[in-house]
Amino acid sequence: MKTQAALAAKAIKKELKSKFPNVKFSVRSDNFSMGDSVNVSWINGVPARLVEEIISKYQYGSFNGMEDIYEHTNTRDDMPQSKFVSCHREISDEILNKAFEDAKEYFAFFKDVKVINEWIPEISYTAREYLLTKLRNKDLSDGYSFSFLRCINV
Repeated sequence: MKTQAALAAKAIKKELKSKFPNVKFSVRSDNFSMGDSVNVSWINGVPARLVEEIISKYQYGSFNGMEDIYEHTNTRDDMPQSKFVSCHREISDEILNKAFEDAKEYFAFFKDVKVINEWIPEISYTAREYLLTKLRNKDLSDGYSFSFLRCINV
């Protein structure tokens, strides 16, 4: 017999596949003392906020750190749920490198940057960190197919 977390993971994977057929998601469930979890991850594809909108209904509550308790605030009988449901999107090195080369054309502070992990004093980030913040809300399902100026105007 499958656990509630495993059933939630299966339902999440099915729903994500129907909403975003061109994105390959990894959906894993885990059971542990006092609870369970479902973790969703993918590379490039859609922004995390779109996935969070879908998967949030599969978590039956949230942790209240002020009172150090887990509160059942979203319990539903019409679907399997898990105690913790989270997601994480990675951006591939291929896309980061394309954005890195593109950014060098638009920003003076990128002009002399030699490697993507180099610290840029003018912005107090490494080039990688800066690019990740700018790409966070972009749909990368079709790869890096836009100019960096469009990227920063999200």
